[in-house]
Amino acid sequence: MQTQKKIPRSFKWIFGLFILVWFPSYFLNYGLSQFLWFSDILLIEAFLATCFESSFIASMAASGGLLITTGWVADFFVSTSLYFLGSNSLGGTAYMFDSPYPLWLRLLSLFHLGLPLVLYGLIVRLGYDRRAWPLQILLFFFAIVLAHHFSTPKENINLVYDYTIWNPMRWKPQTYLIVGSCILALSVFGTHLVLQKLVDKK
Repeated sequence: MQTQKKIPRSFKWIFGLFILVWFPSYFLNYGLSQFLWFSDILLIEAFLATCFESSFIASMAASGGLLITTGWVADFFVSTSLYFLGSNSLGGTAYMFDSPYPLWLRLLSLFHLGLPLVLYGLIVRLGYDRRAWPLQILLFFFAIVLAHHFSTPKENINLVYDYTIWNPMRWKPQTYLIVGSCILALSVFGTHLVLQKLVDKK
């Protein structure tokens, strides 16, 4: 195993300054429930992993987040193309183009574009801990339960209430959540299998 590489101090400062702007801005404009979104949880995990140079936290975030955040990036570029072609953006990133919230606040969501690189870069520098992925699944499940009980169908955090666009089988709400949670768990496990082959392990 290679010697552990440290996270550059300059990166810690830049990341910390962004969090100082991002967290209060989201809290004051969206409310506390906003931080139940998977992507926001992953950003906080990445920040903690950076601050403490924790391979375990970085591995949790990477196993749970690389697929989700890469999907957001792909969705964003598709929605951007549709927007400039004059069509309606139908994906999960449509709020970036059509939202009652101010532009500067929506621009803060562009952290999604760099998050996959940050997550992967952290485990390259700190190593990949193969014990982390089950805890990430539990964290996601906890976020799903909280989102279902403390958010509204209009917010639809983590798609826990969306039974039409993402539920072609028209399952009942309980079935929808169970199936969606199982798919999420499988995606985390699949990402774990790939990462343990690609990155130095701890």
